[in-house]
Amino acid sequence: MEVMQEQYKDTKIGRIPKDWDVVKLGDVVKYSQGIQVDLGLQKYEPCEGYIRFLRIENYTQLSQDFRFIPIPSKKDKIIAKEDIVVVRYGATAGTVGRGFEGVLANNLFKVTPNKKLDRGFLFRYISSLYSYLQSLMSGGAMPALNFGMLNLLYTPLPPLPEQQKIAEILSTVDEQISTTQAIIDKSKELKKGLMQKLFSEGIGHTEFKDTKIGRLPKDWEVVRLGNCSKLLTGGTPSTKVKEYWDGNIPWMASGDIHKRYIEDVEGRITELGLEKSATKIIPINSVLIALNGQGRTKGTVAINLKEITCNQSLAAYVLNEDKFNPLFVLFFLTTRYWHLRALAGGDDRAGLNLGLLRTVECILPSLSEQQKIVNILSEADAKIEKEEKEKAQLEQLKKGLMQQLLTGKKRVKV
Repeated sequence: MEVMQEQYKDTKIGRIPKDWDVVKLGDVVKYSQGIQVDLGLQKYEPCEGYIRFLRIENYTQLSQDFRFIPIPSKKDKIIAKEDIVVVRYGATAGTVGRGFEGVLANNLFKVTPNKKLDRGFLFRYISSLYSYLQSLMSGGAMPALNFGMLNLLYTPLPPLPEQQKIAEILSTVDEQISTTQAIIDKSKELKKGLMQKLFSEGIGHTEFKDTKIGRLPKDWEVVRLGNCSKLLTGGTPSTKVKEYWDGNIPWMASGDIHKRYIEDVEGRITELGLEKSATKIIPINSVLIALNGQGRTKGTVAINLKEITCNQSLAAYVLNEDKFNPLFVLFFLTTRYWHLRALAGGDDRAGLNLGLLRTVECILPSLSEQQKIVNILSEADAKIEKEEKEKAQLEQLKKGLMQQLLTGKKRVKV
């Protein structure tokens, strides 16, 4: 990308190159809202005479879970993969997507540019407005975008060849991000299969036996973790006493458990806060588990790589390291996520407790085999982490490029 030195001018949307225009979005695009289709007409498998019915989750979660409806008589209701789609209602209103062919649900709409505006440029520009669009909709019980709101927005209008070049550059970065994400997804699938194999067959075994948790190598045991560890839980010092807080002792909230490897946490309490509450010092290399929590938090596990305290929504297995490698237990309990949640009775609102955690059963290979399994899975994790860092760098690069290219701070030579 070559940068050209250009003169700039002040406009309603800030400083832009002198040879760019500024127009109202409503003057250069038209909108087409999706349709309402009765649930009885929707199918869950493709069949002749039917077409994809595209819903919000297909754009906000990139879900491949499609429904299908009879092909509409009005062909202008059918969108192409390259068409720009915007979410109109709900918490994700303002999200922009594309990439699917089908018919939009009525809480989505299509944006079509005229000949002055490149489709790829418009897609990136509307994407950059997400936070602003969210602010326009704040305050309502059900956030919603209306076309009048969009029509009043101003958009920069570079010369068409420059729009196309900007879209091409950003598209290249998008492709790199997409490729990296595909590698991450594939790596996670491979690791999942690897874990299932290692935790049922081990390494190099030829003789097996049936156990209460499935077929396992003959020389493995199945033990209760409560018999091979000390179980601790935490507490929260009173937030009304400032002397309990902002000390030097790390204090972990349940939301931190998603970090998985706990090297540090933001929360801090004082020695007095430790003394005056139910929380306890949790030794290094304990396996932590969320007792409850919103969404998918309950049953999630982590390991602390430094001494910490925690709140009452977390518990810790302080393992007998003569029997267990803590990382081995961490990996194993990760595969038992749904089993751990089911211990609470299947009710998402019901929490785990120390009594239930004492009954959790774990496989027990030799320490040397545990270490080999840990090494294999840690290597798989390292590969995934490397790709996730690469993706984060690409996303940061894209963000910077969008800020500079869509405002003309950096010019591309066409």
